[in-house]
Amino acid sequence: MQKLKQENEDLKTQIASLHDELKQLQKKMESKLENDDLRKSVDFLSEEYDDIRSKKRSTDKDFNRFERKLETFTKKVEEIGEAIESIMKSTNITKRRGYR
Repeated sequence: MQKLKQENEDLKTQIASLHDELKQLQKKMESKLENDDLRKSVDFLSEEYDDIRSKKRSTDKDFNRFERKLETFTKKVEEIGEAIESIMKSTNITKRRGYR
């Protein structure tokens, strides 16, 4: 009977040890899952950052193209304004001299 009691106590100790090992394994798995989630989050953010950078480059190109067109348009408007002033001066001179 004493031997049976001892074996039962040994089994209880082994069970407690197995419970501890199981808890440690669960912690490792949770940590692994957290690391996987963290890696996925970092990958997602990296992809988003790359996408944003790509869109920014595209937007910068569009902005530069628009700026060049605006500069060209501005120059044309200035040239037209100068031409109008020239015509007006010429017309005033002609009117003053009596030409029409």
